[in-house]
Amino acid sequence: MIPIPASILAIENESDREFMENIFFSYQRLIYHEIGSILNDPWSKDDIFQTVIVQLINNIDTLRPMPAKVLTSYIATSARNAALTHIRNISRRKEVLADEFDNNYVDADHDTDPEFILLKSEEINSFVKVWDELDDKTKFLLSSRYILEKSYAEIASDLNVKPESARMALTRARRAALTLSKKAIHNFLLIFQHAFSDWNWQNSSSESAPLKTLMEC
Repeated sequence: MIPIPASILAIENESDREFMENIFFSYQRLIYHEIGSILNDPWSKDDIFQTVIVQLINNIDTLRPMPAKVLTSYIATSARNAALTHIRNISRRKEVLADEFDNNYVDADHDTDPEFILLKSEEINSFVKVWDELDDKTKFLLSSRYILEKSYAEIASDLNVKPESARMALTRARRAALTLSKKAIHNFLLIFQHAFSDWNWQNSSSESAPLKTLMEC
């Protein structure tokens, strides 16, 4: 049994605390289900669950007068939105981290650095997804650095430019590729949200069988 979150136990108003305890016991399975429909990382699920609970606590006055069906839909939507926000934040953090690597790893060889290897692997996967949409110059720069594993000095020699110019060109190429990849993720999330919005609209008049089953567990 999942213990009552500390954020609920810390509520000073007894009526509000009891209300949130009822919300917790009634909807915890639904919240986890909705989060799990978007991502499958157990550590992230727990963090997002706590985030959702805090958001609900901050909106107690809005939740109290809601009919049961509206409340169920509101909580499910809050859980999905929190999971989607988590995914977006991860994408932004990776982009910032990548910029830091570009600035700090200009000429050195970091093939043995686990964090650098992980970052490089994740970026390559992002590039592959949008490779056909990239121009020839961007493909050349990215393949030279990430596939052929050339140093900035070697790329600069190939282009007959200074290493710093090669680094800046590669940074622009990487950002262009990551922007395309980010747009692809954004479009996927929009489609995902629209699909759930349509589902909520179709089921607004009555609870669906799967939801009833979930709530009765």
